[in-house]
Amino acid sequence: MMGRSGGGRQRRSRFAAAGAFALALAACASGPAPTMYDLGAATPLPARAVRAQFRVGQPTATADLDSDRILVRDSETLATLAGARWPQPLPGLFRARLAQSFQNAGLGHSIDGPVANADYEVDLDIRAFELDTQTKEVHLDIAAWVVSLGSGRIRANQIFTLREPVASTDPAAVAAAMDRAASTVMSEIVKFVAKAI
Repeated sequence: MMGRSGGGRQRRSRFAAAGAFALALAACASGPAPTMYDLGAATPLPARAVRAQFRVGQPTATADLDSDRILVRDSETLATLAGARWPQPLPGLFRARLAQSFQNAGLGHSIDGPVANADYEVDLDIRAFELDTQTKEVHLDIAAWVVSLGSGRIRANQIFTLREPVASTDPAAVAAAMDRAASTVMSEIVKFVAKAI
């Protein structure tokens, strides 16, 4: 009996600690307005010229990621970073900055022209875009596909996973680390797409 009772106390302590962590990180509705942090477009090396037209589709993401909140993971617990937000929900923000990254690589004439003229679509699934407090890193995991719009077939696919160390859980430090990681991933996606088409 004592063993079971002690185990219950331990479980309650773990739940209480997780709850306190979530409350500490979750933005308080009555507090000051959150600071907006943005992602910058990458400046990849110039890509080889491509003849095909392509567009970047709206990325898919879980409900947690389809938000303007910055996610924080502590073991299996998800919370949001207090006092910090993206200027728009992450999928749309990442798509816009990736399109700019293609333009920065010299592919502006090939991307996002009239829909009827597009030969391919770049589809993305944002699977992780968060601060991991256990490893003190930001973690990005994004799957990408190049899909032929004529046949519907996948021409190429690749998963881009990156971890970037973060100096502290200060929102500015976390956002800066996420920006660096996103820039690296965007550059890799640009290179992947230019090679695939």
